[in-house]
Amino acid sequence: MGFVILVALVLWQVKRRLAPNLRRATWVNAFGVGLAALLAFATARQSLYWSDELSLNFHAHEIAPQNVSATTSLAAAAAARGMVPAAVSLYQQALASHPDFWRANVNLAYLYYQQGNFREAARYLERSSAADATDGDQFLYLGLARMQLNQLPEAEAAIRTALLVRPNGHGYHLGLGLVLKQAGKFIEAKQEFEAALARDPQDAQARALLAEVDGQLKSQAAKRTANPPLPRPR
Repeated sequence: MGFVILVALVLWQVKRRLAPNLRRATWVNAFGVGLAALLAFATARQSLYWSDELSLNFHAHEIAPQNVSATTSLAAAAAARGMVPAAVSLYQQALASHPDFWRANVNLAYLYYQQGNFREAARYLERSSAADATDGDQFLYLGLARMQLNQLPEAEAAIRTALLVRPNGHGYHLGLGLVLKQAGKFIEAKQEFEAALARDPQDAQARALLAEVDGQLKSQAAKRTANPPLPRPR
């Protein structure tokens, strides 16, 4: 804007000085119109790149193909459009040159998680958490991915880390409760589901899981009552 104002002031001063000479003033006007048309064309052309996230990030990647941030942003835009194979390829391209780049690792991991590829999701979440351990969500999803792979001790450890990093993280108690329930630790699972409901009393999933765990605990208690332990021989 400042540059445009300066150009306008220069043209105005030139025209004022040439005002007595009508022919010269006409040439100044023609030059001003031509310059305005040229700048308008350039503005319109540049604005095309800002029409949407995919176009903008594709242009940035085209200008700087070796820039890991530009490549990662393009991959995220492609994933948002449902172009999953292209997004995976771009994330892999970014990580080939910068294997510890946190955003590419964690975004690729979430993409694999959404696709149900929990092994690859866990692998990239391990890498992202090693690169930056300050994000709690990555530990939550690492734990959930480990749970899907039936690696329950590792899953529990990951989500407990998530709670240490971010004690008030959304869904963390629910995720830990799911892992503990699958591991048969019903008393601890009940505590986690209760903690989830304390944070959000409207959480229908936590309420249903709490009822299920209560049923498991009552069933275990009934079995113990029906089959009391035999006394030790003296």
